[in-house]
Amino acid sequence: MLRILFTGIICLSATIITAQQLRDTTLSPVVVRGEQDAAQTRPVGEIEGMAIYAAKKSHSISLRHALLDHSAGNMRQLFSKIPGIHIWENDGSGIQTSIASRGLSPNRSWEFNMRQNSVDIASDPFGYPEAYYTPPLEMVQRIDIVRGAGALQFGPQFGGSINYVMKKGNALKPFSFETQTTGGSFGLFNHYSAIGGTKGRIQYYAGVHHRMADGWRANSRYRITTGYAAVAWKATDKTTITFDVTRQQYLSQQPGGLTDSLFKVSNRQSLRSRNWFAIEWNIASVQVDYRLNDRSSIQLKAFGLHGIRSSVGFTKTVNTADSYTSTGFANRQLDKDEYTNAGMELRWLGRWKLGELSAGVKYFRGHTLRRQKGIADRGSDPIFQLSENEDFQARLSYDITNAAAFAEHIFRFGKKFKVVPGIRMENLINNGSGRIALTNGNLPQMHSYRRFILGGIGASYQITQALEINGNISQAYRPVTFADLTPSAVSETIDPKLRDAHGWNADLFIRGNFGKRLALDAGVYQMRYLDRVGTILLNNANFRTNIGDALSRGVDLALDFKILGADDPRKGFLAIQIVSSWNEAYYTSGHEMAKVKVNGKKLENAPRYIHRAGITAGWKFFDIQIQYSEVSGVFTDAANTVKPNAESTVGWINGYRIIDIASRFHLPKNLTLSGGVNNLGNVAYATRRSTGYPGPGLLPGNGRTIFIALSYGL
Repeated sequence: MLRILFTGIICLSATIITAQQLRDTTLSPVVVRGEQDAAQTRPVGEIEGMAIYAAKKSHSISLRHALLDHSAGNMRQLFSKIPGIHIWENDGSGIQTSIASRGLSPNRSWEFNMRQNSVDIASDPFGYPEAYYTPPLEMVQRIDIVRGAGALQFGPQFGGSINYVMKKGNALKPFSFETQTTGGSFGLFNHYSAIGGTKGRIQYYAGVHHRMADGWRANSRYRITTGYAAVAWKATDKTTITFDVTRQQYLSQQPGGLTDSLFKVSNRQSLRSRNWFAIEWNIASVQVDYRLNDRSSIQLKAFGLHGIRSSVGFTKTVNTADSYTSTGFANRQLDKDEYTNAGMELRWLGRWKLGELSAGVKYFRGHTLRRQKGIADRGSDPIFQLSENEDFQARLSYDITNAAAFAEHIFRFGKKFKVVPGIRMENLINNGSGRIALTNGNLPQMHSYRRFILGGIGASYQITQALEINGNISQAYRPVTFADLTPSAVSETIDPKLRDAHGWNADLFIRGNFGKRLALDAGVYQMRYLDRVGTILLNNANFRTNIGDALSRGVDLALDFKILGADDPRKGFLAIQIVSSWNEAYYTSGHEMAKVKVNGKKLENAPRYIHRAGITAGWKFFDIQIQYSEVSGVFTDAANTVKPNAESTVGWINGYRIIDIASRFHLPKNLTLSGGVNNLGNVAYATRRSTGYPGPGLLPGNGRTIFIALSYGL
């Protein structure tokens, strides 16, 4: 079962021994780039940490100087300079992140490999890859995004990888302190405080974050508390040991969806007052970095996650009233998931005369306990317990074991041209058992095993010192998930020939600077997504199958033009940003057995274009940013239904245009006053239709909200 893992370890050991024998080799020069304060966004360096990013479509977002609403985690502002990022904006609390690109589904970012400090943070990256946890932006130093061919070093995901790199203690002070308090519309209160520093061989950071609000819509109260701490001990001149731990708890009231007609009357209304959602998320990791010599380093990381997801509410469609009768309200439905994951990852990075090599192995073990359709009380409070003498109709147990080995190499040919091949070997074992109903609902023992190899290659040519052209292509893979393998009801059937999705990504882009004033990132891409999994209606019953094959191709463009302050932004600056993407995503074929006529249909939730433009200006102690966002309309089902159904779970969603403003005043004595307005025009818009959680129907985005924050740093 672990043959790939053992093979990878042997290969890695042999590579390390070979590198040790190259002790006298002359090294190629390595360029070290600092963060661009004014730009906020830059490509990830060719080599950062223990990974290779050369010839890849990558972005690193620095939050140190970012002008945005940190308190609500406004992803529209956060990713404003990254072309093609599609965001579901139905969660006004900022608790959960739902993003995608290139026509993929944004559902809890499940097409990305989501990480924090290079550790998996999703429920289960393969079995149930939904990201319920997002770190507070106040605690994040930067966000590294690698799309398309970046998956080989982190996983086989079609979307690529997103890594939240958390803050560290101040390296120049034994003690530092920072705090920020934010107030805003609809009862928003947000507070963050942290300490950190470096004393001798110890570097430490510890922070706490709390946010609560009534919410923009009715019945959308929430509160969230997060704690994070990290300690790095430089045990020797060659060895550093780092330990970090995260705990997050939140409780969120779910206002549910609306019909399209109700949305037109008032997009702030809610027909659900008894629906609640809660999360407990715990992550811990220990990392050992050891520098073998001047040319090679090794890193061992062990990590674990324990999470609990709970929801209780009236889950009928929006056109079914949750009304009070002579016997009271109807019983609510209770669902609970518990996730227990652990893993280890070993990486090696070495440099020799032909370039650099990054290789590693990973072992992951995850367990999911799923309890669904329990009968809860008739009340309205967030009580996540079964009623007396009741049980869950569905009780399911899933296990997944994943072993992987990967390697990537930069081959340098002169000073301008490089080729970067890579390979990833995956070994996956899934087991499942349980029932989906109390009577006649027992499922047969589920077991699946697959082994696959993914390859990729990229190339980069340095046109000038500041401008380069890149191209790459790599394979991708998405195994069927726990939800795909399990009927949601006795009446639903699963295609016995259900297959994993697979395909590839290709990029060709140019990026860099033209002088001091203009920064450019422009390119084209194509993604092939084969055997896309979904649910269709067959013989008047739900049927889970491979809907068909899909193709997504488009153009990304990002321009940053500095009108003033190109030489010294401290004397004042004025810049214009234009970020656009055009995407054609459609089905090229449909499943023969199901006779689904999807050939030529547009992919679900895939905007044809996403345009964002901004003006950023600053003078002395004042900075301001005005951002415009425009997103086209989308279909929400494979049949491209235009007219919404009675439940508003399918149907066309109109595009929207939104303006945000954020500003900052630098005050004396290390104080900073910031504030702004989100959705200045109070535009009524929606980005998603839901068939289940967080409530069936059309889900509105937030209207106009205002925030003001006071920060202090010592």
